[in-house]
Amino acid sequence: SWITVANKHTKLQTEKGTYHVRYIDPEESKPPGDLPTWPSRDQLLAMFRREARSFGLEDKAFFSTEVRKVPNPSYGKVGYYSDGVKKEKGDPCQNLEGRAYDVQYGDVGGFGETKHFQSGLILAWPGNLSFTKQLDLVGEDDFGGYIEYGSGGKTDYDQCDGKPCVLWGHGAFMI
Repeated sequence: SWITVANKHTKLQTEKGTYHVRYIDPEESKPPGDLPTWPSRDQLLAMFRREARSFGLEDKAFFSTEVRKVPNPSYGKVGYYSDGVKKEKGDPCQNLEGRAYDVQYGDVGGFGETKHFQSGLILAWPGNLSFTKQLDLVGEDDFGGYIEYGSGGKTDYDQCDGKPCVLWGHGAFMI
C-alpha cells in the first residue's frame, strides 16, 4: 500500500509509536527517533527498508516473483489439520518434517524457468483492495481544469499549481 497507493504528500494518520516495525518487541518498542509523529510515505518506506535489511530479509525475500503452484502436501505424513482437506485428530507436533509445501515460483508474467523451494507455512496477501473506480464526472469536460484520483502517485502536481483542480480519493492515501 505505501509503495503503490500512497502519494508523495501522504502522511501516516496513526502515531508513529504504534506503527514502527519493532512495536511488538518490549525491549525495542520505542519508536525510531528519526521519525516525526506523523511520518510521510517516503519516511515510512525508508524505515521499512532499513528494518527489512536489519532482519536480513533482502537475502530471504523474492521480488518481482510469482507463485505458480503450491500442490497439496502429502496429508498422510501430518497429524492434525482442520483445513477442509483432512479432519482427523492427532498430535499437532508429530511428523513436523513431513509438513512441507513444494512452492513453485518464477519471474512475474510466467517468464523463465519454474523453481522450487520447501516451505512449512503459506501466507497469502492477494492485494490491498485499492483499485480506483474510474467515474465520469458530470461537467468534467466543462470544468476546464485538472481532475485526478489522488492515490497511486498518478497526480501531476505541475497541473495543480495555481490552476483549478480536483483531487478525489480516500483517506490519507488521497491527501
